[in-house]
Amino acid sequence: ETLKVWGREAVLADLVWAIRSFRPDVIVTRFPAGGDGGHGHHTASAILVREAFDAAADPARFPEQLALVEPWRAKRLLWNSWRRDGDQRPVVPGTVKVDLGAYSPALGQSYTELAAASRTMHKSQGFGSRERRGSLLNDLEPVAGEPPSRDLLDGVDMTWGRVPGGAAVALLLAEAEAAYDPRRPEAIVPLLARAHAALDALGADLWVAIKRAEIAEAIRACTGLWLEAVAQAPAAVPGGEVKVATAAINRSAAEVTLKAVSLANVKATTWNGAPAQLEDNRPVTADWTLALPANARPSQPHWLERPPRGGAYDVADQRWGDVARTPPALSATFTVTVAGRDLSFVEPVVYRETDPVDGERSRPLAIVPRVLVSLADPVLVFGDDTPKKVRIAVKANAAVAGAAARLRVPPGWRVDPEGVPLTLAAGGEAAVEFLLHPPAAASEGFAE
Repeated sequence: ETLKVWGREAVLADLVWAIRSFRPDVIVTRFPAGGDGGHGHHTASAILVREAFDAAADPARFPEQLALVEPWRAKRLLWNSWRRDGDQRPVVPGTVKVDLGAYSPALGQSYTELAAASRTMHKSQGFGSRERRGSLLNDLEPVAGEPPSRDLLDGVDMTWGRVPGGAAVALLLAEAEAAYDPRRPEAIVPLLARAHAALDALGADLWVAIKRAEIAEAIRACTGLWLEAVAQAPAAVPGGEVKVATAAINRSAAEVTLKAVSLANVKATTWNGAPAQLEDNRPVTADWTLALPANARPSQPHWLERPPRGGAYDVADQRWGDVARTPPALSATFTVTVAGRDLSFVEPVVYRETDPVDGERSRPLAIVPRVLVSLADPVLVFGDDTPKKVRIAVKANAAVAGAAARLRVPPGWRVDPEGVPLTLAAGGEAAVEFLLHPPAAASEGFAE
């Protein structure tokens, strides 16, 4: 039933995309495919992952994805298995144990403590959990691919050896790690910049792209580089203007130059376009006025832009099918030069406010419709032909003049009045009432 409601092939395509785009070496499922997982969603997830494990490596499956990704074969698929009381199943060859209660000095907590914090964030089902300490052995049972012998990552190259030509990068990063001094992190920036440059000779490998971004972020962290683009208001409307303030601050002794700042749809700016030296802890700022196009799309979760397909969301762009956060409405690109390397960082345009209790809070700038309309009673039921009032609240996010509110109804229904004139200042609100007359015969439909 779950596979039918979800749409088996559509969800399988999503899983294949996730494997091909992320390219995992090892995949672990939480539930079994035999129906012992509690309910159909759990079981369906295991069934589909098993299919996706093979389909992701087959160029004949979902070939439309191959314009953006390549087929990928993970080394193995494992099930984080369990045994109920009295279960006498023999141990599957290749099963390995992992201690979930192991303590991580780097994190300062055990993985079970971390798991409790994660599970507690599952608010919708009331999954708040106590933290657990001490050893907690779990089995990882092989399902497909090459079985492990001692560890779930057996045979997986975790070094730069998996990238042709990566040895030179590995040496530079090892040198930077050895020279790292937490009191002067900027001292290793030249080595990190050389490692970043060495990536240019390694070709278009996914790991190269990932590590290029990670090394750039490491350079940013070592220089304490702060970049921001802050909107003057929390929202804007299509065809309207947005005022944005940008700032760049180098909080180290490293030489950093702000080479460029760019935003889309610039109407006016105080940025003169000339490179600016970022002196230690001295911000370089600029003000921008952006003119949004009249067809700018209102902000909303990308998975809600289209009606759902049965029991699953329908995302138009495959690249966003497994992405949790919707891209920001506006962003600013900062290009800085550090140790001879040009690095670009993209920052979302955000609105910042100060809460008396929580302090500073920020959220992405939202693009909202010029007018918001809401119904006081979304559903009306008529027992006879007596008319009923339809109450509508109208809020203007931008000034509205010479407009009218109208109610469009199915044939046979009648609305009085036909329209209500509206003139509102930005932020203004109005209450509108219509009298809706039903037809003589039974009828149903939608008013909009």
